Amino acid sequence: MTVLPVDVFWFVTGSLVGTLVGLVAAVRVAGSWHRRVAIALACAHIGGVLGVTLFPLPLGGLEPFRVPYSTVQLVPLGTIDLLLNGSQSARQLGGNLLLLAPMGVLVPIAWRAARPWHRTMAWGLLVSLLIELAQLALNVAGLSYRVVDIDDLLLNVAGVAVGRLLFALGWPIWRAVQGPR
Repeated sequence: MTVLPVDVFWFVTGSLVGTLVGLVAAVRVAGSWHRRVAIALACAHIGGVLGVTLFPLPLGGLEPFRVPYSTVQLVPLGTIDLLLNGSQSARQLGGNLLLLAPMGVLVPIAWRAARPWHRTMAWGLLVSLLIELAQLALNVAGLSYRVVDIDDLLLNVAGVAVGRLLFALGWPIWRAVQGPR
């Protein structure tokens, strides 16, 4: 599967909408400039994520999934195993791993209360779960062009963990470079 222009369109559209929301939110919060930038970037990121995970709606002829895929897959590691034996493994696995990784960095910068590992991970789990539930709702509505997959959830949360690890390594360096307040 290749990246189609329509995929890029929905990612860019979602990111632009998210950026506008983020800029409005960033102007309204108190705090340092890097917190405001992180809020704007986090909103842009979530907008782009929603753009690629929920759209395009199948109005232009997207076909529903066929065997071996179904619209709901709740067996942990089932899709990962299937993908490791197929040609789409790098794109699918890597894409799901990287999809929410920026949250692991941006959320703790934007919201101090989310700095502890467990809170950052909870945000990542919540966002990934909401995406999967939205895809399930679309499937129930008859728009079965997305797979609701427990492995997506696992890989998304693992990506948040990778991002949070990068934050844990980079934040002390950032603070040292910034110097005392």
